[in-house]
Amino acid sequence: MKKVLGWLVWVLAGVGLTTVIVLSVYAWLRSPAAGAPHPDFVDKPIVSPDGAFKAVRLNYNGGGAIAPYCYDRLAVLKGDAPISDAGADAAMVFGSDCASFWLDKGPAIERSPKIEWTAANELRVTFSINRTANKAGSFRLRKQDATGSIRISFIAHD
Repeated sequence: MKKVLGWLVWVLAGVGLTTVIVLSVYAWLRSPAAGAPHPDFVDKPIVSPDGAFKAVRLNYNGGGAIAPYCYDRLAVLKGDAPISDAGADAAMVFGSDCASFWLDKGPAIERSPKIEWTAANELRVTFSINRTANKAGSFRLRKQDATGSIRISFIAHD
């Protein structure tokens, strides 16, 4: 009986060690070189009327069935900046859990946030608060971009 228990302990230890190694390699391969997470989806940039700036919506999601997550960010960049700069914290002007607008006509939904340039130096962000019906939500808002050139206004909507 002692031999069986000793053997079982070694087998379970081997399975545990193998699992840790496999998950570590997977996490290492998924991690970007710069240390910041890669977005899972990047929308086509919305360019300001004068072309000097662009707004980029990024989506981060994953976690599977055990710990799912979904997070949207909005970044404002200079018009000639690469899209890869949108993931930088300095570029972020809005961040929240993923949400959608419920449309009054039919079962269709629209993704939040809505982004609209109202002038060459003004951006309007309309975001959904539907997820806050059952529990409080958190939002990250900046009233101007990193350069101080773009004024950002926010509208919370169902």
